[in-house]
This record gives sequence, structure tokens and C-alpha cells, in this order.
Amino acid sequence: MKKRQKFLHEKEYVSYFNRLIDLERQEEMKVHKKEIESLSGEKREKLGRAITNLRFYRREVNSLGKTLVYFRRDKEIKESEIKEGDVVLLSYGNPLKFNVSANVYSITKHSIVLMFESFPKKLSLTKRHTYRVDLYVNETTYSRIKEALKRVKSKTTLFPLSILLGHEKPSKPQYILDVKFINKKLNDVQKKAVVESLSSKNIYLIHGPPGTGKTTTLVEIALQLALKGRKVLVSADSNTAVDNFLEKISQYESLDINYVRVGNISRINKKLIEKSLDYLVGEMFYDNQTKNLYKELEKKEVELGKYVKPTPSLRRGLSDDEIIKAAISKRGIRGIPNKKIKSMAKYIKLKREINLIKEMIAKKRERIVKEILDNAQIVFTTNSTAGSDYLRDINFDVVIIDESTQATEPSSLIPLIKAPKAILAGDHKQLPPTVLSMRAREEGLEKSLFERFMELYPESSIMLKIQYRMNEKIMNFSNKMFYYGNLVAYEANKNHLLENYKGMISNIPITFVNISSKEQRRKGSTSISNKEEANVVIMIVNDLLRFYPPSSIGIISPYQDQVELLKKKLKMYDGLEIKTVDGFQGREKDIIVISLVRGNDSNNIGFLEDYRRLNVAITRAKKKLIIVGNEDTLRSNRMYRDLISYIKSEGEYVNANVLKIS
Repeated sequence: MKKRQKFLHEKEYVSYFNRLIDLERQEEMKVHKKEIESLSGEKREKLGRAITNLRFYRREVNSLGKTLVYFRRDKEIKESEIKEGDVVLLSYGNPLKFNVSANVYSITKHSIVLMFESFPKKLSLTKRHTYRVDLYVNETTYSRIKEALKRVKSKTTLFPLSILLGHEKPSKPQYILDVKFINKKLNDVQKKAVVESLSSKNIYLIHGPPGTGKTTTLVEIALQLALKGRKVLVSADSNTAVDNFLEKISQYESLDINYVRVGNISRINKKLIEKSLDYLVGEMFYDNQTKNLYKELEKKEVELGKYVKPTPSLRRGLSDDEIIKAAISKRGIRGIPNKKIKSMAKYIKLKREINLIKEMIAKKRERIVKEILDNAQIVFTTNSTAGSDYLRDINFDVVIIDESTQATEPSSLIPLIKAPKAILAGDHKQLPPTVLSMRAREEGLEKSLFERFMELYPESSIMLKIQYRMNEKIMNFSNKMFYYGNLVAYEANKNHLLENYKGMISNIPITFVNISSKEQRRKGSTSISNKEEANVVIMIVNDLLRFYPPSSIGIISPYQDQVELLKKKLKMYDGLEIKTVDGFQGREKDIIVISLVRGNDSNNIGFLEDYRRLNVAITRAKKKLIIVGNEDTLRSNRMYRDLISYIKSEGEYVNANVLKIS
């Protein structure tokens, strides 16, 4: 099926994306299911995708009415991929036969706390069982995408369908001339982006190459909109991107703008917790009245245990009201002694009183949540959480979607439909959304909404051009290959270099280290590593660490097995970040060391041919970029051949066999 740019009508749009989303969901389930079937819990735990032998020890309800369930074990939980906020399966026995889904609220070395929106009736918690937690498919996100697609089909979206489907070009911005900029450091292109965003009617696109201040520009736009009385929804596909935006906007407390972060508290940056809905609700909710209600609730629940619970076998067809009536008559009924009837009647009355208190607590909580969200001028959330119950009935004047090129179009659709106007920002020259299904990828799910809109509406877009991050020598190759030479390095940073470095290589901004080693593939792995190349990276990093703190250095490799190998060898350095390219998108360090891994006689460079991945990797460094790779293998590809030639001309080229710590 052909990738789509325009759609005939909303039914075609919905059918197209429903199909792609179903393909992706099936693939994700298949990957996890295959692994759960083929591997024991212990083996899956070694891969970091399960935690076994957990014991239940406590259950409680938090300020938003969510159930928290606490598990622990004696053996330490090591290097798990399972993180706070992840969707997991909780099970005992076979997880494919019996399971319930939950969010990870918190995780420590010996415990994990799971959070349930509402506690599942089929889950029995006992201290006799051992439980298991597995990473699995996030059904919540899929259901919210489906709901957004239903809104498109029923034509009940606030965002104009004519623009979404590609039928009508957006009207050109009517310029606002009296903008008083809050951030006085914005450059002229950023200011133009702000003015055109504010004055556009339905859609505006901000193309922000690495280091050009994309989020800084969006912060100015959000503040300007809030000061003009507009209600703004700010979203992004990842919690990290949302929190990055929120952290920048929190620097403007003096403007007295009311904003709130909505989402799973376990996934919010701990420094920003006080801006979260959970925290704000808790501050308003736990007054003396609520405390007294909880005390009364606890007292009645203890008292409830003294009376006979009217189970179906005991009540013998009698309704609650009939049991209460029979208790008053002081006689037995249907063979049930009056004493038991009275006890059951007291149980029923107490249960009704308990339910009434719970209802009062729930209504109070709902009222506070509504008050906070109604009063918020800016609401921050992930794309998925924009479709949560909290925000279901709240509409916005403008939605701002940051890092929109990292989200699939159906993901961006969840927040998009909640406002008549959208401002999207991203960089389609960097990594696309992650899509597991090859068919879904080939048929268009990898193309973001931002990229499709850029093709349809280039006149409603702007590219930011002043690059603040990198030394000019680091920037230039990416600038030429991906941005048509439009980027300009900020004057104060264009020549910044490593200071006081007298190590094995120079402080010239960009270095290529050639090594003729060969790659290896671990049995059963889909990834690859290169041990000899890893040893060279370790030697370079150890040399750098004589002069600079670990937090100033980042190590990137496109291959997970190489990342794991380097992590194992360098685990003694706290603050030294070692990640895949995907893990470093949006990040920056003074020094970046890249291990390209590929080295083989067939000159196969695999998915290094995804040039957007290369673009991300080489644009993370501010002062020093070091690339380690096998030149013979890499030169078979034109892009890498040009990169190595550029470094030979403008940077430093060395052979690994001559390197040694001085």
C-alpha cells in the first residue's frame, strides 16, 4: 500500500491508520509473547524484561484514587529495562494464561510498586503466592489512539479535518506587530517563528535542527498565548521531552502563569513533582475534613469485620432491603436464624455507610481535579495522556506538540483533536518514530504528522537557523548534508574547544579513529558488537577522564550489544552516559565518543545506512566529537566516505594502533 499524503475523506484516513496501528500492535504483542513463551522467567529477567519471585506485602489508595500495590523480594533487582511508568503484566504462574496490566509506580533494588487505575476484580493478592512482572504492550495508548480515530470518523474533532486530510491550505499568518518578547535573547528567526505561530489560524510548523533552540522558541510561544488568555495544551511523545519543556517554562515564575503537569507521577522528573496534578491535588485534598473522613472509613471497615457478610449462599435469595426488614421483625426467615439475619443487616447498613463516605471522598477529589485543570492556563502531558479521563472533556485553544517527528501520526492525533489550532515542532532529518512492524513502517506509519504537514504546507513553516550547541567544525558536515548549508553557528560558541586537554588525541573539534577490527554476533542476538573497537573506545574514555568529569562525556553506539559491552567495562564511572543513538536524541555533552561497530569483509554497514541516525549521533557534541570505526568497511558507503574525507580535511585522523595514554 502506498504511503499517503492526502486522504479523500475521514473514513479513508481512519481506515488507513487503524490498519497500520493494528499491524504495529500485533507485532509488539508477537515480540513479547514469543519471548515469554520461549524463555523462562529467569532468562527473561536476565534480559531485563521481567522481575520474578516477588511477594505482595501492602496495598493502599493514593490521593487520586489509584490503587498502589507493593511487592518485594530479598534478591536485588539488577539492570532491569523495567522503569517507573512502564506498562507491565502482573501474574503468578503462566503470564500468558493469567495476568493483569498495571503501571510501575516506583522501583528500587528490592521492591516494585504497581499502580492500577482501578483495582482488577480478578486479581487475588496473597502473601502465599510469588508474583512476576513482565514488560508488555501498552494497551492504554492503543485504546486512546482508537478513540481519537473515532473522533475523526464522527467529525467531532476541534482541529479542522480539511487541513488534517490535506484538502485545504491553511491561511497565511496575519502578522501581529505588537509582540513584547519575554525572552530578550531570542534571535531574529526565533522571533519570526513566534510571531508567525501566534498569528497563524490553524497550523504552524517549526523545523528545529540540532541546537537551534526549538524548545526555547516554543516556550516563548506558550507564554505569549497564556498571557493573551488562550488555554494551551503542551504535549510530546516522551515524558522526557514534556519535562524538558516544563523545566524551561518554570524559569518564568514571575509571570504568575498557572500551569500543571498531568501524567503518571512515577514518570515525571522528580524536580518537577510539585507541578504535577497528583501533588497539587494532594495539597488541596488532605485537609482536616478529608482526614476525618478517612478515620471514619477506617473505623467502619474494622467494625464491618465483626458481622456476617451476606454471601449468596447465606442470604438465600433475599435482597438487602428484605434482610433489613426481617431483622426489624425479630424473627428468622427462610430457615436463617434471626441472630444471623441481624448480623447481616448490620453488615449491609455499615457497607452502605462506607460506600457513602467513599463516594464523598471521590466527589471531593473529582471537584479538586476539575478546579485545577479548569484554572490551568497551560497543561503539560504526553501525547497518550492527552486522551486520559482527566482531559477527556477539556478543550483547548491551541495545542503545541514538541518533538513531533519522534511520534507516529496516530500518537500526535490524540492531542491534535483537542484544539482548533496546532503548532508542531521537530526535525524530520533526525530519527523517525520507532515502529516495530516492517509492514507498518513500509506503508507509512514511520512518517510523522509533522513530516506529512511539511510536504503539504511548506508555506506554514519556518526553519530555525542559528545553532547554539556545536563548534562550527562539528556542525558543518551535518549542515551541508542535511540542512542545505542554512545553519549558522552562534558567534560565541562557534570556536569553543576542550580546555586544558593534553591527552592521546588533540583538542581539534572532530577526530576519526580508524581501527581494522571485525564485528561479532552473539548467539541468539539480533544485535552486534566489536570487542577490539570497544577496547579502543575504553582507552580513549579513560584518557579523557584524566581531565574531565564523567558527566561531560557521552558514548554512543548504534548497536545495543556494543552499548551493553561498554557499560559493563565502564560501570565504575558514575555519570558517564552510554546509550544507543535513539537514547541520545535531544541530548548534548561537551564530548561525544561514537563507536560505529561495523567491520566485515563484505563491506556491509547494515542500518548505519539510516542517515538520520548518523545525523543525530554526530550532532550531540559541543566541543569534541570522536568517531571510532573501520574505514575500509565504512568507505563502501558514500555518506560515510564523505564524512571521513571531511574529517581528514577539517579535523584529525588517527590510526588506533598508534594511540597510547601519555
